[in-house]
Amino acid sequence: DAPLHQLTARLHEAITAHRAVLVRADRQRMATKDGFRAAFEQAAVGMAIVALEGAEAGRLVQANAAYALMIGREVRDLIGANLEQWTHPDDLPDGVTDPLANLARESFERGEFEQRYVHADGHVVYALGTAASYVDEDARRVAILQVLDISERKQFEERLEYLADHDVLTGLFNRRRLQEELGREVARVHRYGGHGAVLALDFDGFKFVNDTLGHAAGDELVASLAGAVGRALRDSDIVARTGGDEFVVI
Repeated sequence: DAPLHQLTARLHEAITAHRAVLVRADRQRMATKDGFRAAFEQAAVGMAIVALEGAEAGRLVQANAAYALMIGREVRDLIGANLEQWTHPDDLPDGVTDPLANLARESFERGEFEQRYVHADGHVVYALGTAASYVDEDARRVAILQVLDISERKQFEERLEYLADHDVLTGLFNRRRLQEELGREVARVHRYGGHGAVLALDFDGFKFVNDTLGHAAGDELVASLAGAVGRALRDSDIVARTGGDEFVVI
């Protein structure tokens, strides 16, 4: 009886110790889950979880406040919605470059994307994000998205590109862009024949306006002259400002 009693006691101790390990593991799992939920919900960057498989593929399982704010919607309205509902029509997935389609294939675990969203008020939001796939606690293959609003950066880049080709005061092409357009037009005529003309306009008396009425009046006059020249041309003609009071028309 003594060995059996000892064996029973050891078995009881082992079961108790195993139960304690399971309790600690469950507590750790819950703490990790709660920590993830808190980090997800309170993150300053937009975050969303999207289903990758089955009938729910492409639909949001979860979204945080920052993601909802980015596209001008409420979190509760996003759950179960398809990403395509606020994706810009020109950026809808094509099945080849779509990061979620790639992540749905188990050989892909992470992807990056840049696309435009349409905010609830109609303006375009430029988004830069990463997506990583994993299997959630319900055994579903899902993707977690982290998305940054890069609209301000994009607008700055577009403004720089515009200024590289345009005169700030009039909005007309500048000298650099004029040279490009003239080169293209010469190449076109050489290739296909035809003819064209280059007209140089130099307005007299502009310095007198600046000297007597000030540069603000001179700028207003230049802008007015640019508008008048533009209205006198056809849509296919090209006009550029190449100097203070100098314009060139192709």
